[in-house]
Amino acid sequence: MINYFKILRPNNLLIIALSQVLIYVAYFFPLLSCDKVTLSNHLWVIFIVDTILIAGGSYVINDIFDHRADLINKPNKLYIGEGRLSPSDAKRLYGIITVLGF
Repeated sequence: MINYFKILRPNNLLIIALSQVLIYVAYFFPLLSCDKVTLSNHLWVIFIVDTILIAGGSYVINDIFDHRADLINKPNKLYIGEGRLSPSDAKRLYGIITVLGF
């Protein structure tokens, strides 16, 4: 179960989410008082969740296709393979996360 979590790179996803929240607070939130922005608070949250899901799916598919290169370049940071996620489980995880994001 922990491998499903690690392959998504939660620290990177957190940085993406925090960046989007900061952009919202610094740029869009002041514009809401002017009625110039049509993206409401709940739609912004949905947008952030969608972005996180699609980015997580991107990390998974990258690990699937770059597995051979990662065996050489980063053997201690593999998420797919022996004792970890199987390629079929990774593909299934990619499909689920990406469909949820869309």
